[in-house]
Amino acid sequence: MLGSAPDTPSRAIDVRLVAPLRLRPVLLLVGVVLFGLGSGSGHAPFSATTPLLAQDPTGGSDYQIIIDESTLGVVTFRAGVAGRLAHDHLVHASHFTAELVFDPESPGNSSLAGEVETERLRADEGERRERMEPLLREMEILPDGFQSISENQRADVRESMLAEGQLHAEAHPRIGFESVEIRYVDDDGDFPWRITVSLTVREVTRESEIRARWHEEADGRLRIQGAGTLRFTDFGIEPYRAFLGAVQNQDEFALVLDLVARAR
Repeated sequence: MLGSAPDTPSRAIDVRLVAPLRLRPVLLLVGVVLFGLGSGSGHAPFSATTPLLAQDPTGGSDYQIIIDESTLGVVTFRAGVAGRLAHDHLVHASHFTAELVFDPESPGNSSLAGEVETERLRADEGERRERMEPLLREMEILPDGFQSISENQRADVRESMLAEGQLHAEAHPRIGFESVEIRYVDDDGDFPWRITVSLTVREVTRESEIRARWHEEADGRLRIQGAGTLRFTDFGIEPYRAFLGAVQNQDEFALVLDLVARAR
């Protein structure tokens, strides 16, 4: 059942049911990479799943997040007087490690933490954008969808976002993410959960609240979707700009997730 309330029984799924557990602050993913205009990739493909690293002293099943079907990333928004000539961008982690503990009967006791290597961030992959557009439209994050973009533009985006003035990947090779609190709200039927997340970029940590939902799919896999907002300047980063500011990114960006996981 979508985002059931804490006191509403949910059909058990074959996952680890644990007592409340606070995972160590393992840095996660979310390539908050968002910053520059774009990115390409160039890395060899990774395995379709990545094992979760949780070490639960009470025992139970580990989770696998299915990388090929999951997205952890950010959406950046165009701005400037020539903004119509620019693009909104989706930057996601092509691979990440994570710890996930989920209790379907009491989701507030669940937790997520992990990390991504900054160099493994990718930008504006066509299939990934198509996959995420329905959720971004539903959450009114990107009502009109993404604009078309060329391979050369994607390469420029990647170069910009990894540069010293943005993510500075050489000096800051990892980006971290950790859930801090998960709570239920009764005035948002579509996304009734709020996840407070701690995001670490360039050694600066800030928190954001994500509107989220979860449900069990027909095959028993768990799906968690949500989004929240942060600002580049929260991390001491000036939004990307070019042509004397005629083309630039907005300060605000969206942190988005669409995770598919299964019990090991």
